[in-house]
Amino acid sequence: MAELASIASEVLGRDVRHTIVSDEGWRNGKVAAGMPAIYAEMLLGTFRAARRGDFAATDPSLERLLGRSPRTMREVLTASLFLSPNQY
Repeated sequence: MAELASIASEVLGRDVRHTIVSDEGWRNGKVAAGMPAIYAEMLLGTFRAARRGDFAATDPSLERLLGRSPRTMREVLTASLFLSPNQY
């Protein structure tokens, strides 16, 4: 996530900070904001998997399925920040 914050900072031309929050603090904050606890726990599982590196592997299958090279996170962030939804 720190790398994404760095890319977003470059794309936006302003500082985007990555702040680390404990799992319990994050979950409690989401529940306090109205998210059902079971959904907060499921989403937290995704963050835990990312920290373990579960999504770090690359494979040529995605390119074959898409019929093109996957977009980089810089490309995705640029498109989502500067284009209307029907443009990307």
